[in-house]
Formats: sequence, structure tokens, C-alpha cells
Amino acid sequence: MAASALTVPGAPVQVAPGLTVRPLSGWRVVRQGTGVLLTRGSGSLSVLPTGSGSDPATLASKYARQVLRPNARGLTLSRGLQTIRLPSGLAGVSFAYQGTFRGQGRQMPVQGEVTVLAGQRDGVVFDAWAQPEVYEYERSDVQTMIQTAEVG
Repeated sequence: MAASALTVPGAPVQVAPGLTVRPLSGWRVVRQGTGVLLTRGSGSLSVLPTGSGSDPATLASKYARQVLRPNARGLTLSRGLQTIRLPSGLAGVSFAYQGTFRGQGRQMPVQGEVTVLAGQRDGVVFDAWAQPEVYEYERSDVQTMIQTAEVG
């Protein structure tokens, strides 16, 4: 009962037209522009609209190549893509990663997971990360926010 009280969805945050995410209790928006960055202090979730025109596997590969790889040392990716389907019927893919990332003037080991979904009109990349010792604690919240996102 106490766990469910900690994960109450908040008001929807519009990331882009047709794309909203509902931060859970304790998560807050720290940056909003071409996407939204949510944090709960120890964990972060970046929600990035991709527009339309590509399948989730292509978008996932592109994200790993253009965003993760240039910013990480010792980057490792999980083998293959895991196919996912949300309760809304949306299909997508996900993969896990780990590496040392530059940020805020320091190098920090990070564990994370990228989920890419494609709606009828738009796509979205969810990139969730935290330090390896706390990532598993953040993962459940992130998955709930992804499952309840609205993607057009």
C-alpha cells in the first residue's frame, strides 16, 4: 500500500503536440524545450519526440550511435532489441546500456535503458538513467511513466 502511494501519477506534461508524459510523485521537470527532462534526484528520464517516418528499431540504433556513443567511455549495449507493447497498443523496442558519461564537469558511471515507441503520427525516445547502484530502484517508476505516456 505504501509503495502505491509513492507512485501516484501527476498532471500530464506536454512534451510535444500529441505527446504527453505523467511524472510520478517525486519526479519533477528540470528542463523543457525540444523534449522534457524529468528527475527524482538519483534518476533521470529524458523524453524526446522524434517526429514520424522511422520504425522504432531504426530510431533506437540512431539514438545509440548519435547520442549515447559520443558522450560515453566504455559504452556497452545489451544484445539485440527487446520488443515491447504498451497497454495502449503501441509497439516499440528497448535496450539497456552502461558506461561512463561526461556531465557537470565530471565522469560518472551510468546504467540506463532506452525505449523507442512509434505512434501513428509521431515517435518518442525515452532515455532513463542513474548510477548503477540505484538504477533498479528507478526503473519501475520509469516503466510506469512510459506505460502511461500518450503518443500520437
